Amino acid sequence: MKTIYVGLIITVVAASASVYKPPVDVSLYPPFESALAPFYKGDIDHALMVDEGRPHDFDVKRYVIDIEIDDNDETVDGTTTIETVITADGTEEMVFDLGYEFYVGAVRVNGSSASFNHSSGLLTVELAPALDDGTPADVEVDYAGPPAYGMYFAPEAIFTSVEPSDSDHWYPCYDHPSDKAEDGCELFITVDSDFIVASVGLLENVTTPIPGKRTYHWVGTYPIATYLISVAISDYATFSDSWEQMPIDYFVYPSLLDDAMDAYANTPLMLTCFKELYGEYPFKDEKYGMAMAPMGGAMEHQTCTTIDDYWSHPAPEDDWIIAHELAHQWWGDWVTCGTWADIWLNEGFATYSDALFHEYSQGWDAFYNRMQSFKQQYFDEDEEYRFPIYDPDYMWSATVYEKGAWILHMLRHLLGDDDFFGGLRYYGGQHEYDTAVTAELIDDMEAYTGEDLDWFFDEWVYLAGYPEFEYSWTVDRRERSQVFVVIRQIQDLDPLTPVFRTYVDLTADTPSGEETITVWVQDDNEQYNLEFSDTVNELYFDKYGWLLCTVVDSTPVTLDYFEAESVTGGIELSWAVRDSYDVAGFNLYRARAEKKTEPVKINAELITGESPYVYEDKGLISGETYSYMLEAVDFSGATETFGPTTAEAGPALPTEFALAQNAPNPARGVTNFRFALPKPTKAELAVYDMAGRKIATVFDERLEAGEYNVPYEVSLAPGVYVYRLTTETDAAARKFVVVR
Repeated sequence: MKTIYVGLIITVVAASASVYKPPVDVSLYPPFESALAPFYKGDIDHALMVDEGRPHDFDVKRYVIDIEIDDNDETVDGTTTIETVITADGTEEMVFDLGYEFYVGAVRVNGSSASFNHSSGLLTVELAPALDDGTPADVEVDYAGPPAYGMYFAPEAIFTSVEPSDSDHWYPCYDHPSDKAEDGCELFITVDSDFIVASVGLLENVTTPIPGKRTYHWVGTYPIATYLISVAISDYATFSDSWEQMPIDYFVYPSLLDDAMDAYANTPLMLTCFKELYGEYPFKDEKYGMAMAPMGGAMEHQTCTTIDDYWSHPAPEDDWIIAHELAHQWWGDWVTCGTWADIWLNEGFATYSDALFHEYSQGWDAFYNRMQSFKQQYFDEDEEYRFPIYDPDYMWSATVYEKGAWILHMLRHLLGDDDFFGGLRYYGGQHEYDTAVTAELIDDMEAYTGEDLDWFFDEWVYLAGYPEFEYSWTVDRRERSQVFVVIRQIQDLDPLTPVFRTYVDLTADTPSGEETITVWVQDDNEQYNLEFSDTVNELYFDKYGWLLCTVVDSTPVTLDYFEAESVTGGIELSWAVRDSYDVAGFNLYRARAEKKTEPVKINAELITGESPYVYEDKGLISGETYSYMLEAVDFSGATETFGPTTAEAGPALPTEFALAQNAPNPARGVTNFRFALPKPTKAELAVYDMAGRKIATVFDERLEAGEYNVPYEVSLAPGVYVYRLTTETDAAARKFVVVR
């Protein structure tokens, strides 16, 4: 049940002393816009500086931030305590990140004053005496100044958004995700009493240190990365929901209270969805919350996402971004990328989770359409800028977000739902409340599934681009369930873009329903002979969209059949097509199958006409097996090849006219008349009595050249008869005897 709290709300925000400037002018970076690129998530210049973190001889345990925020002067003033443990004997100094714009008044280590140097954004604290491994070292820093980045003062709200590396512009820290504060964080945020402060964890209390001021005491007990600690401050209206006895707290502009209640309505359903997929919500002892701030997009601060008021449209019109940020509570907050080179472990996972919620709440079609939109966003970017998803050139890119989602989508299909989601839960459990890098994801998925996945991640994560496929297919005329398929990869290859290895689903439309055969593709030109259980009417390549690729059915015609048959004097080739309006004609290529000779074209001119087509290949070696390929040529000159089909050459054509003795002779029941024709002719075979009267006609028709054996059922009285074969140029006769 939702509850609305309005008693503490002041409806007028204190005036700002200066004109608000957006944190990042995204128009400076139009080529790299993805679904989320326009949404501010930290200073882009800093985002490009990807490293593995500065070496340090301490382990951060907890941050305690006790500051007063002055909305008029746009400054912070206070003390942050960094609770640490030394990790190396004889440590003489500790180096923290702290923005160059701050004045540092004093530093204390374990309560005692310490010498320090603050220069170029680094705070170096001297330890005298030096400290050994395992020694606690609580460093208190008194500082003040106007944040240059990371904390923003807008008319609507004061808020922090620092990803990846701007936390040091509002509190001193070791600003890299590899060293999480294991014991969480504690914040004492003092603001004008007009304001409400939303932050990490649970609200311990609100006190009034002096008239006109309030101090909000928030406590987060779970391990946390520096960029996930946040505050959002405004004259919020608040309302709450619940999920499995856990509070969901919302902090919104008073004028948008009703809109936000509609827009955020699906949050409990999202929590249920992601719990089923990934396991328990990681911060269930605290809360989930969202706080409005004018940031353009949203940012997954631990237990309290900061979100722009733009996303206040009624659900589910724009609540995909809510799903995205909520999913980060698992992938980004629970398990945090160990380096910024591994940012796709945060953003690719959250982007795919948005699509998975579409599937969960709206069905397959909504999920499919969402994935197709991701594909197009990535294709648009990749057309101009191609780089690997690991250690990307641009962190907030479609390559990281949308391609990252597709990598997971393909892995899901490769492994199946049980192994895929089970593997993700295993990966999460191995690194819960800690960090992970891509190599650890691979190891964990392999350990859980027993599959070798290096080949998959090598090409999709460490290389770049995607496969571009052309395919064609031919149904065997006699066995309509048999299909010959050619698959080619036609993408331009370079050091980043390989010939991809992948599984491909080929789905046949048959009278008894759909049937799918999965084939393995590893070369740029692959051929398959497939056997389905019923007649194939249509064949689809990756019909249900599991591959990040482009696909062109390059068959210029739909070929019903292409076959070869042994005939006297050679081999007869026949084929039939549908939808051949764009085909100029056909070529036939022959090779001697047993000799493995190179194919040669056997027709002098394009074979044209109407379907079905028949072509006789004469002058072959009788008994030799020949292989044929059929080439369709369209009016632009483009070609597509079908086959092979094979047959044994029939006996050679006779060179002379001949009429042999019938057999058996004498005849009883059925006898066979045998003869040879060296050329096509009109022919008659008739039976005469000994008086020369015609008493029966066996046949009278036009015949092709060849050797014939014509059966004749004898119904004559016993005696002696004559059979005579007459053609346009020759004639011959023989006697035969009929007995009882």
